[in-house]
Amino acid sequence: MEIREIQTIEGANVYSHRPIIRAIVDLQEWTEQFTSELEDFRHRLVEHLPTLVEHHCSRGKVGGFLERLQEGTLIGHVIEHVTIELLTQAGQTIKYGKTMAILDQPGLYEIIFNYEAKAGAIEGFKQGFLLVQTLLNQNSFDVPAAVNQIKFVMAKSELGVSTQVIVDACKERGIPVHRLNEGSLLQLGYGRNQRRIQATITDATSSIGVDIACDKEMTKKILSEGGVPVPRGHIVRTEEEAVEAFLDMENPVVIKPLHGNQGKGVTLQLTSATEVRAAFKVAQTYGEWVIIEEYIEGQHYRLVVVGDRLIAAAKRVPAHVIGDGKSSIEELVAQTNADPLRGDDHEKVLTKIKIDSVVLLNLTLKNLTLSSVPGKGEVVYLRDSANLSTGGIAEDVTDLVHPDNVDLAVYASKLIGLDVAGIDLVIEDIEASYRERSGHIIEVNAAPGIRMHHFPSKGKARNVGKAIVEQVLPAGNGRIPVIAISGTNGKTTTTRMINKLLTDQQLLVGMTSTDGIYVNNKIWIRGDMTGPESAKTVLRHPQVQVAVLETARGGILRSGLGYDYA
Repeated sequence: MEIREIQTIEGANVYSHRPIIRAIVDLQEWTEQFTSELEDFRHRLVEHLPTLVEHHCSRGKVGGFLERLQEGTLIGHVIEHVTIELLTQAGQTIKYGKTMAILDQPGLYEIIFNYEAKAGAIEGFKQGFLLVQTLLNQNSFDVPAAVNQIKFVMAKSELGVSTQVIVDACKERGIPVHRLNEGSLLQLGYGRNQRRIQATITDATSSIGVDIACDKEMTKKILSEGGVPVPRGHIVRTEEEAVEAFLDMENPVVIKPLHGNQGKGVTLQLTSATEVRAAFKVAQTYGEWVIIEEYIEGQHYRLVVVGDRLIAAAKRVPAHVIGDGKSSIEELVAQTNADPLRGDDHEKVLTKIKIDSVVLLNLTLKNLTLSSVPGKGEVVYLRDSANLSTGGIAEDVTDLVHPDNVDLAVYASKLIGLDVAGIDLVIEDIEASYRERSGHIIEVNAAPGIRMHHFPSKGKARNVGKAIVEQVLPAGNGRIPVIAISGTNGKTTTTRMINKLLTDQQLLVGMTSTDGIYVNNKIWIRGDMTGPESAKTVLRHPQVQVAVLETARGGILRSGLGYDYA
């Protein structure tokens, strides 16, 4: 047997109101083979996937699908359920599945199921098909490896945690969301009411503000001239310049890349020229220019400002391990990374701890190595920077922030020119005013990660994603009126009449028809434009107030509407 076709259909379609995968398989020699006649296959299938017992199927009860297997069902139906089970184990929620024979084409079957992550769902179907094919050929199949492969594909292609919580906030308000690329660029809403975001950067975020935030020295200059306390520092390009700056400051120092982010290449609390030289080499792997600045004593906090409001604050704890009296630091890192909440990058709530040059340098400064065995309960900090992206954790402190510190964070974001900003504040006690406890802002970040606030290791979750959506779309759901016309005869005439009526009301109309796409009665694209891609083109036009869409029946059958509803 073989896979003939795999198709994704976004938006409402003839099968479901959800996005679906439609696959066509040719069962060939297994076309009329019922599972009731394949006793060994049935037993081996359940051995490989015992959780199939949870599938209700048409029986509407636990064990329903296993009853169908026993009584006899076709192989296409089995592939459907195996695919759904593998995707469920990989973390997707699949609520719909259906298998149908294609009329007048013996052996061909349509297998349809909804999905959450498109690339992962396609991989899930391929793995499900392969599992069934392998068992029919009386071979064994590595289910954990298949699930891990699906997870790997999902991690590469699905939205990161910060972007996903924004999408979830949009869904709560009925705001349509369209992914514009393979990354995190999203369109919220349709036509004239649409907005765009990329991760936590909005279409109102100042490009100049982002450039300033990415230049740490310029950020410090603007903040300092605005009266915001920042650490003293210098930009250097050689080891000798770094050592000279260190001797000039006469205090413990921090070294970090000038244009770095996510805590990469940062080393704190350096107290000797030898340490400065080593840290400089690490920082320069991320860029030629390096910042050396005075080390500020205190706890590290991240404050997120959206518009004029402080939405969340978290105490950040650097990557660390806790000794058990028998395991080495390297073994403790492996145990920590085994936490299912930790991923390789930003795809999960936390990030795995990576042993790199910064970690090795920090251990050396503590007279430790990866082979050292910490005592039971002993905490060993592997890095000084407390970013989640380098393995740190966060504790929510939003309700504890002193009003002066709130004002400082909001003011700093305005000085830099950001509508969404992550303010890094170092202070001994967040409940005390920065004026009394010598608080300093060490960085202002554009596109701040917000997963630490939605999923803190300790304390209350804060819905920063919702606040960002409220900032870009304060009211409404971002939709415009959508009028879809389908049928047999008269579609084009009806579409043109509706366009005329609405245009006469001084509305800017986007129209699709058999002879082209029109915007404000001007031809935009010539040709038969009655399919879902043409509808998307109109709904993406930033001036359209009303969409009037001639919709071919064939397009609906093949590819759905291209949007959720009219």
